[in-house]
Amino acid sequence: MRRQLLLTILAISAVMMVRTHAVTDGTLDGNGHPAVVLLLMEVQGKPAFRCSATLLSPTVVLTAGHCTNNFPGSPYTGMRVFTQSDVEGGIGTTNNYPFAGPNAVEATAFHAHPLYETAPFFVHDVGVVILQAPGVVLPPLQYGRLPDVDE
Repeated sequence: MRRQLLLTILAISAVMMVRTHAVTDGTLDGNGHPAVVLLLMEVQGKPAFRCSATLLSPTVVLTAGHCTNNFPGSPYTGMRVFTQSDVEGGIGTTNNYPFAGPNAVEATAFHAHPLYETAPFFVHDVGVVILQAPGVVLPPLQYGRLPDVDE
């Protein structure tokens, strides 16, 4: 547990140095961004909110802190990711969006940056989600990557 929390804090700290680039125009691009997933948050066991997120590895997902904010009293009771580019259209009978099912991977843990709640909402707005199983197994260079220092 301590090791996982330490790794999460280290990942979040490294993310603070990320320069952001936006995907625009709101169109589906099929496999154009294979590491991008849809993160769905539940409140009291019911689908409630969505955020975009990026796989850093098969089981580690980077997103915004306001999407993972687990301060005491947080409304989020669970999370899952969907990896299809068209989750609502889905793939035939495997689509159970927005509920748990064969086209979703459940989260086992989610954390916002430790300083997220003590700063303005746009400061430290980074979060990490740990998945129960691999979301998508990609070639290593297709996962999202954190930049090197001063990159």
